[in-house]
Amino acid sequence: MSCVNCAKKIERELIEALGIIDVNVDFAKEKVFVEYVPTLISIKDIKKIIEDLGYTLMVYGHGKETTIEEAKEKELEDIKRRFLISVILAIPVFLGSMVFKLKPVFLFLLTTPIQFYGGYPFYKNAYLAIRHKFFDMNTLVSLCTTSAYVYSVLSTFFPSIFSETNIKPEVYYDSSAIIITFVLLGKFLEKRAKSKTSQVINRLLSLKPEVAFVKRGEDFVAIPVEEILKGDIILIKPSMRIPVDGEIIDGTSYIDESMLTGESTTKEKKVGDEVYEGTININAVIKIKANRIGQETLLSRIIKKCRKVVMVGDGINDAPALARADLGIAMGSGTDIAIESGDIVLVNGDLRGVLRALELTEKTFKTIKWNLFWAFIYNIIGIPIASGALYPFFGVLLNPMFAGIAMAFSSVFVVTNSLRLKKFKVSI
Repeated sequence: MSCVNCAKKIERELIEALGIIDVNVDFAKEKVFVEYVPTLISIKDIKKIIEDLGYTLMVYGHGKETTIEEAKEKELEDIKRRFLISVILAIPVFLGSMVFKLKPVFLFLLTTPIQFYGGYPFYKNAYLAIRHKFFDMNTLVSLCTTSAYVYSVLSTFFPSIFSETNIKPEVYYDSSAIIITFVLLGKFLEKRAKSKTSQVINRLLSLKPEVAFVKRGEDFVAIPVEEILKGDIILIKPSMRIPVDGEIIDGTSYIDESMLTGESTTKEKKVGDEVYEGTININAVIKIKANRIGQETLLSRIIKKCRKVVMVGDGINDAPALARADLGIAMGSGTDIAIESGDIVLVNGDLRGVLRALELTEKTFKTIKWNLFWAFIYNIIGIPIASGALYPFFGVLLNPMFAGIAMAFSSVFVVTNSLRLKKFKVSI
């Protein structure tokens, strides 16, 4: 899905199908939750509806999680490859248009792969959107880049078309190439961010044991963790991960809870103490009574942690929130998963660094606002002139050369304004 409208489109199509009770599409997580009547509609039917819209549906459960993650990774690599090829070609197109003034035919040869290889995902999704009487970002990108490309091709190979007008044939290959390249970059960054969150969740899931020794009659037998019931007595040997949240009823041992709490030291646990799923029994055999199982355990609830705006943490319990937060700040002394999940890592563990980071973030945000302001002013003034708004009154059209100068100046301003952050000094 490329935008929130995609999610709404899927919801609209599914809710109209016979047998669908309720639909919720989560754009951020790229998941769809469907409540349906199996006797009226099947998963196969639901899958067909979604795939007719141009999306791929993969059903969770029954060991398919790995396949789903592999498909996401493959999609990320595909976008990355299309972006890299596009950016390699877009740089000479831009320089050839603005600086070296290459012949249009060379710009055509450089831009065409970007247009149809780099832009293929947009064309594909735009076609499916139009077929279902829907317009989204893909139709916008396809329309504007195709217009610039086709006009440039006509100017390059059929300039006589413009002979009866006062308009000099111009080419805008750079516009098409740059737009496609930048949108691909945006899609790549978005997919990579989602992939990062997904990887963190998968690492958390890997901490959940698959088998446990549970008392059945007079013996302890190995059974899948999913079959453990509340109140079951479980035997935990040294070096084994604890499969549920429970209470020690026999034995004393040291428990490694570092992946959960971020603390490097082990804790001695005795009869009556609580232990948690995913933690490791270190040195002695213990028996525990299962108090919380399945989705009720602390680890399962951590995996499902709501999205937060700013998150500071050091333990595995903080990792999902760090990955999903708008700004995740990890302590350098924390666990590997927490550090990998954070956007900012405080190397020395000094909590004042949080305030410094937030202060720098605020300054950066102000700089971004100024950069956007300049970009909008440039477009607000330039686009009407380029479209001929002044021509009926003053006979003025925006020469592409001046447009190029304005664009270059806009870029120089944005970069220069951003470089001022290097001189910024925190107050703490």
